[in-house]
Amino acid sequence: GIDSVAEIEEIGRIWVNQVVVGGCTNGRLKDFAVAAGILKGNTIHPGVRVIAAPGSRQIALEMEQTGIYRDLLNAGVLILPPGCGPCTALHGGVLGDGDACLATTNRNMPGRMGSRAAKVYIASPLVAAYTALRGYISAGGEKS
Repeated sequence: GIDSVAEIEEIGRIWVNQVVVGGCTNGRLKDFAVAAGILKGNTIHPGVRVIAAPGSRQIALEMEQTGIYRDLLNAGVLILPPGCGPCTALHGGVLGDGDACLATTNRNMPGRMGSRAAKVYIASPLVAAYTALRGYISAGGEKS
């Protein structure tokens, strides 16, 4: 649950098959800028679906104007229309049984993003970007 917190060095190697950056509560331009700065010129892990969900139309426009949109697309990120999406299991990235997702969203109770048999971990945009590249929850500094 949301109250279960651990340092990244304590959790071991947790593999995920989805990463979500953004959403209606955490889809800020600065979050996408952090992720794009790490992903630019790289390609996401082949076993991971990475989704970006701008919080508003204005943020989506600013992502396009600043080059963040292009950098995310070139890395292999799927960019959803602004607003709600995977974090409420409405569309675009709904989790199935056994899926594991690292998200920058604000809630991770069972069933929030789809199946109650899926796992959702919450972290920062920096951790989300490194996880997208490696396939397991990573802050970028540890050895592969």
